[in-house]
Amino acid sequence: MALNQTWNRLALVLLVSTSHYALGQILPVRGAPFSAVVRDEKKRPIIEMARASDGSQYSGSAIVDGEPRQIFIVNNSQGCSLSGQVFEISDRLKPIFILEPIDPSSRTTHTVDETEDALREQQKSLTMVRAHTNPDVSTRRLSLGEKKVDGMTIFGFRSETKLESGRYEIQEEWESELGFNYSRRYLAGFDVRKFPKELHVTDLRRDEPDPNLFAIAPKHFPRLPAFAGAKTVFVSYPEGQKEQADQVAVILTRSGQLSMVSNPSNADLVINFAFAPVQDGPASPTHPNSAYLTFQSPGSTAILFEIQLQLYGKPEKLHTAIRDSCLATLWPKIEDAK
Repeated sequence: MALNQTWNRLALVLLVSTSHYALGQILPVRGAPFSAVVRDEKKRPIIEMARASDGSQYSGSAIVDGEPRQIFIVNNSQGCSLSGQVFEISDRLKPIFILEPIDPSSRTTHTVDETEDALREQQKSLTMVRAHTNPDVSTRRLSLGEKKVDGMTIFGFRSETKLESGRYEIQEEWESELGFNYSRRYLAGFDVRKFPKELHVTDLRRDEPDPNLFAIAPKHFPRLPAFAGAKTVFVSYPEGQKEQADQVAVILTRSGQLSMVSNPSNADLVINFAFAPVQDGPASPTHPNSAYLTFQSPGSTAILFEIQLQLYGKPEKLHTAIRDSCLATLWPKIEDAK
């Protein structure tokens, strides 16, 4: 037990020290529910985020007319995570969805005290870090101390990056013991046309968020005319991947809304399946097996949308992993989006 606690603590220290929290990133802190909105200096909403007591997470960004165009959801009760571009997408961008199985029992989580200790330890050990690819580029991080805000402790960091041109990029940020970035200010070297001058958390609530935030639902998937009228589907696959593609076909046709055809010219919808197993070692959360499904109209090279499955397990058992994957759980919701 002591050894496991030591490794979990080390992993947390590495997580908060190797990079700052990305805006909208939520650490897996248990028993610390919250909801909040990240706004810019003009008080425009940029990111919505929330975490439930069971560790489920929600983050919605690229907000237009009150609706996020990009989402990230970890739903422990559904056993899935979903990230992707949603709703209307421009002609240059296709919707992309990444589905990943979640096993809450094997997920490492941390307490607020552990996160606080890791941030404090990070402040004590700040050093200059040189970029591996260019010795002329370096970043120095400085501690701004800690303070109490909104009933929690936040820890300040100042980053000064010297670029090859000699120009500096400088920013300050405050990171919360609850496991998210509380605020960020861009002080020098950033194009303010691309970066807001300041981003900060508002509307912070420390109670249990609306559970509907964490429900992966039909509204998260695109409503495409070509997909809405589809009744037949053809699945193509590379040589040697028939078994995995057959598992995909079973999932796609299970409800009876779609039926398989053997000729793409007779299909309303064409799905190109490709499986990419890990080649140099066992699959892991940072190095998973992947399966790709691209959806197209027959005779068209334009991709309607794409689903990427993150799969874990031994390659010889991955047809079972596909059968039991989040695709099987969520495909009915994609169909309901029609």
